[in-house]
Amino acid sequence: MRIGTRLTVVLLLCVMPVLAAYTYWSVEQSNVYTNELKQSARAVTSGVAPAVDEEVIAQEWNKIGDTFRKLNAEGTRSALLHKDGTLWYSLPDFPADAVAAARVQLAQRKSEEFGPTTGARSWFCELVPLKGESGHVIGYLLEVQDWTKAARDIQAQSIASVIVAIVLPYFFASPLAILPPSVGDWLLRVTPAAAFAIQQAYPRYPQVLAAYTPQNGYYPLTAWLGLAVLAAWTAAALALAGRNA
Repeated sequence: MRIGTRLTVVLLLCVMPVLAAYTYWSVEQSNVYTNELKQSARAVTSGVAPAVDEEVIAQEWNKIGDTFRKLNAEGTRSALLHKDGTLWYSLPDFPADAVAAARVQLAQRKSEEFGPTTGARSWFCELVPLKGESGHVIGYLLEVQDWTKAARDIQAQSIASVIVAIVLPYFFASPLAILPPSVGDWLLRVTPAAAFAIQQAYPRYPQVLAAYTPQNGYYPLTAWLGLAVLAAWTAAALALAGRNA
């Protein structure tokens, strides 16, 4: 097997723990971001729902329209639905796809929070029951936020993780064949590539003059020391992931 191929295969095995830790951290960061968005949306809904409930009972449609316009300006679109999920009241630009998705949620008695994707748009929706004076449900307040940009940011972060996992081994493997020996030795001592030492087949002999380079199958560290360097990088990556989770 050629040296470039061997280096690539071995580095894939050696850096996998570090890449796994990075991927875990990336996913956790995405989850934190999503949960923060949800908490913000819930805060808006919990603050608006009681007032809208009272205005619906009093049939104060002008006030409801004013409230919806203010929310719309802040990034939250609102609508009132009948008990069966059909549209009761909304501003003209309310997305019809969100109403259709809400009807499915109500018909199947699923979660009051859902995130339909329609075309190029991703939404986060909340359904809040509205109760009349008798305490019975008379309809629902549907709150919708456009999460398209957030979804794209999370997707871009996932794609970046995949690219790192694919490109990083080649970043280390290819330059080792062309870098000066001193630089190559440094990379093979202090980076995760130190674990390349596990593929060294022959020991160094101080009484023998030879080109002790990675291209000839020799590495600056022993196999156990190389694995120890990789373990240190892995521990640091996991500690960072745990601190930021």
